[in-house]
Amino acid sequence: GCPLIDGRIQPPPILRDGVVPTTLGIANGSGSKDDRDLHSVWQNMLRRCYRKEAKDYYRYGARGVYVSDDWLEFKNFARDARCLPNWNGSCKGKQLDKDKIGDGFCYSKDTCVWLTPQENNEIKSNYITTVRRVSDGEKFSFTNAAGFCSEMGFKSGNFHKLWKEKH
Repeated sequence: GCPLIDGRIQPPPILRDGVVPTTLGIANGSGSKDDRDLHSVWQNMLRRCYRKEAKDYYRYGARGVYVSDDWLEFKNFARDARCLPNWNGSCKGKQLDKDKIGDGFCYSKDTCVWLTPQENNEIKSNYITTVRRVSDGEKFSFTNAAGFCSEMGFKSGNFHKLWKEKH
């Protein structure tokens, strides 16, 4: 059977009353024309947390990672993103990180910072992922998904498929 990731139950996204969902059926992207780069960061954050078909959903949504309800509205995200630590007037060359100052599960104004890809990778290299094989319950822990895949004999490009739900 498919391995399951040991994580948390993801809280359901709750959009403010009266706000129409325009993105993934859960969020509102109004105001996105003001900053296309920030909008792209916002969309990718939502995608990896809530779209099961996303290639990195297994590391985010499947583990219980979520976006604060306030950030389900792009205008709120854009306002707050410009006030996060390490903002230098643009998100180009930066990545939004929820692990350095947060608990690793919530994207919000109180848990995120802007980091360079190198800074973000240094944090990720310390992050341990644990999977459990359904067939026998055996657990595997690793910090490097590609290395784990190689060791187990399957392609890392297909790694995310292990966590897709079967219906």
